[in-house]
Amino acid sequence: MEVRPRGRARPARTRADRPEVIMRWTLIVGYHAAGKRIREISQLMGISRSTVRLWLRRYEAEGHVLTRPRPGRPRVTTNEDDERLRRAVERNPQMTAVTLTREAELPCHVVTTRRRLCEAGLRCHIPARKEMLTEANKQSRLRFAQTYVNVGADIWKSVIYWYSETSRAGLL
Repeated sequence: MEVRPRGRARPARTRADRPEVIMRWTLIVGYHAAGKRIREISQLMGISRSTVRLWLRRYEAEGHVLTRPRPGRPRVTTNEDDERLRRAVERNPQMTAVTLTREAELPCHVVTTRRRLCEAGLRCHIPARKEMLTEANKQSRLRFAQTYVNVGADIWKSVIYWYSETSRAGLL
């Protein structure tokens, strides 16, 4: 008998899908195949006889002891929608989930878009906001660099640097 893994992108959320639980059910089938009776199996494993019968019947009917798929809520996006989303991310990985949802014309919430990206192993990124340097900033930096270009390394050991919102960065 073989325990077949389920193809999931994320770890199992239910107790029934955990490997140790599946191994316990497999053990029931193994004991039965070794010739043990239902009463003996239930005593060995500390479970009821009806539970042993349930798993033996299920194994005989389905050929495995894995959890059956449950119906759940149907997906909002189709495979085509998911593919459009993947292509949009590959074109521009710096887009936000909101922009991706609009651009790919997805019929879903932004959180769903993030989940689909996670399933595909992708992420949406928000670009960092930087202040653009004005011409005055560039000139000030150039003057500073030209002033201290020929200063020895010893002077930098005694420099204290400060920054506050009200005054520009400076040296003491």
